[in-house]
Amino acid sequence: MRGPFSSEPILERLIREGDLAGPLAASEGWTETAATGDSIPASPTLSGYAATDLESPDERVVLVRGRGHAWLAVNGAMLAGEWNGIAIPSMPVLLKKGKNRILVRTARGPSTIALEAAPSGIAIDRADTTLPDVRAGEPLDGWGAVHLVNPTRKTLEGIEIAAGGTGPFERVTTRVASIPPLSVKKAPFRIRLGRKVPGGESAVLAVSATAGSESAAAAFKLRVRASGLPWKETFLSRIDGSVQYFAVRPPRHQEPGRRYGLVLELHGASAEATLQLDGMSPKEWCFVVAPTNRRPFGFNWEEWGRKDAIEVLDAAEERLPIDPLRVHLAGHSMGGHGAWMVGVTHPDRFATVAPSAGWKSLFTYMHLEHPGESDARHAIFDRLVGPCDPVSLLPNLRDHGVYVLHGDKDTSVSVEDARTMVADLRRINADVRYNEVAGEGHVWDRSEEPGLDCLDLADMFEFLSRRVRPEAPRKVTFRTWNPATSARAAWVTVERQEKHLALSRLDAEVFPERKRVEVRTTNVAALSLDLASFMEKGEVEVDLDGASKRLSFTGAPLRIERASGGFGPAPPLDPATKNPSRYGPFKSAFDRRFVLVYGTGGTEDENRAAFERARYDASLWASRSNGSADVLADTAFDPVALRDRSLVLYGHRSMNRAFDLVLDSPPVVVDRKRVRVGERTFEGSDLACLLALPRKGSETALVAVVGGTGPVGMRLSLATAYFGAGIAFPDFLVFGPDALSTGYGGIRAAGILDDRWSLERAFLSGP
Repeated sequence: MRGPFSSEPILERLIREGDLAGPLAASEGWTETAATGDSIPASPTLSGYAATDLESPDERVVLVRGRGHAWLAVNGAMLAGEWNGIAIPSMPVLLKKGKNRILVRTARGPSTIALEAAPSGIAIDRADTTLPDVRAGEPLDGWGAVHLVNPTRKTLEGIEIAAGGTGPFERVTTRVASIPPLSVKKAPFRIRLGRKVPGGESAVLAVSATAGSESAAAAFKLRVRASGLPWKETFLSRIDGSVQYFAVRPPRHQEPGRRYGLVLELHGASAEATLQLDGMSPKEWCFVVAPTNRRPFGFNWEEWGRKDAIEVLDAAEERLPIDPLRVHLAGHSMGGHGAWMVGVTHPDRFATVAPSAGWKSLFTYMHLEHPGESDARHAIFDRLVGPCDPVSLLPNLRDHGVYVLHGDKDTSVSVEDARTMVADLRRINADVRYNEVAGEGHVWDRSEEPGLDCLDLADMFEFLSRRVRPEAPRKVTFRTWNPATSARAAWVTVERQEKHLALSRLDAEVFPERKRVEVRTTNVAALSLDLASFMEKGEVEVDLDGASKRLSFTGAPLRIERASGGFGPAPPLDPATKNPSRYGPFKSAFDRRFVLVYGTGGTEDENRAAFERARYDASLWASRSNGSADVLADTAFDPVALRDRSLVLYGHRSMNRAFDLVLDSPPVVVDRKRVRVGERTFEGSDLACLLALPRKGSETALVAVVGGTGPVGMRLSLATAYFGAGIAFPDFLVFGPDALSTGYGGIRAAGILDDRWSLERAFLSGP
């Protein structure tokens, strides 16, 4: 785990003081460099800070454009930078009359930052678009996304994007959610071809955006791909409604009516889907489909990167002639780690898993400690990062074909990772092939055949082509840390755990001729068995952990739960309790079409801190995940119109009217100058609180709170980088500014709530 809190001294000053004011002394490590005009001097280091004081003759809005920075702050207000080596849209910022302190945190610098004049109204930024390809001779009814810039100090509403109307494209209009002041939103819009495009013809798409009397226009060129070439497809993500893309390499000779295998191919760091397929050759027997992890670096194929892979697999199986029993998973480098990660988390989707040069775990790759190893008082965090540890879930691949490829001279990813994973697998799985290539490093290509051998090796694809996933295996082995992350393998589902977010183990075998099921479990409170493939309706004998009962099987999944007297049929699932659709912890609130809602009913400083925090999260989500977050003031929040969407509330209960609309008797309440956790109250205006609870009136949505007991507490939440992969937070966490210097020592209270999202049987941790 990378640690729940940032300990950077400059960020600490911003949090405590609200700005980096005062002189920048050489004794603190600053060196002076001349600046010219509206530009910021580049930091000479790959990781450091650059700052400048910009004199403005009057109050004005400007656009900031740059590269190589993690974030920047203008007079203390933070905006996200870029993390993936790509051009991101310009961001509007307000300069006050007189001196303006601009601070830049470099990431993969040296950074380059420049200021531009802002337009008077809505604008389209041409950077970082997401657009599909046009396939020659094929129809297109898809999605694109462009960045809309609001350089004004008011919320833009009633926005429409019109695409097409010239060339081969029909004119289609799409409504866009409002954009808060001084913000940028990557907005989705519909694209539809009016006629098929022959090969070689260019396809220029006209796009315009209107908001009231203001409008902006731009034109974008879509690639036209000839038959047989790889192409890009787009889709709307279930996570945030954003437009994402994947790339497809079709079979060498595609025959009408035939169903093909599919290889889901995961790219390495700094690459993306199209580049991955450029290094591969077409196959006779399968489509090769490459997701993008949302960004070239993205989330290491964990968390939202892993979800992107599964969303792409769902879209590919829906759109392409795929045999779902011949779906395979492969990847190189970071994508090799992704093959381990996605494979053990979703074992029921793949026949084989084929990691190439992939590290086994973030803990080994980044030389990290598990949280409990360094501070036993806060071992609660050990549970939270379990889903990011494929090693603990390897038994899920017991019945899969596994092909592991690695060069023995690899200096980027240790070959020992491959050796240990193969050794562990061979103890439980006979269908493992290990190809350790002598004399080769991380990237290599020996053969004269098309495609890079390190990710397109003929022997590996031959191995994949000969394996089929069993449709209804009689034996199932399954491990999971969180049913919301991974609940199902074949015909078995873990619905609830005894100890939430601790490792659950399940081994099951069905005997159809005897109408009997044997199940052995650890840390499983409720499960379901889908036996329709094995037997007719009637009685079935269930042996659960050595206790046997005859239960009625109606053809629907047989739901079982533990009780004080043993076990028995489970009542209908109560959505108010933790279940695979809604289990926590905190970060899972960002999984289901979330909306960011900032409070406006506090003091001027409280309102500003809440708004700036929400805007920073929206900009960071866009930068890190190619995402799109709706941001609303609490006064504009309509719980009916936004029903069943997860919410992220910024501020505290007395200043954000949405709190009482969507939370029903919460066990943890953050308010002005205090946080209440059950019967305990923590006092102070500088406390921060992260919290996740079920949304009142919804069976699936969560409410996350990013709260502060005052402006300092609100800014303190910036120390929690919850969009980073491998960084985890429990259902609730209360901490003070001493967390910036002492880490876990700054925690006032933390916990994983019980079945009914209460403190009664919660797993708690704290001083």
